[in-house]
Amino acid sequence: DWSSDVCSSDLGAGLSVSEAELDRVITLLLEVVDRKEATRLTTEITGERKNRVYARILELSRSDSR
Repeated sequence: DWSSDVCSSDLGAGLSVSEAELDRVITLLLEVVDRKEATRLTTEITGERKNRVYARILELSRSDSR
């Protein structure tokens, strides 16, 4: 039944994923796509705001380059 399918865009704006879950999704995606695509996909998967996702990608990238 199509009505039971839920997309991240259907989630309420007040819902948020944990930072650990966000990091897990970002880390997995950065292994196979660039930052821009990882931002887009993470936003779609988690429903998080694009600005939060991209900021976290930059933080993780900085810590990986040390």
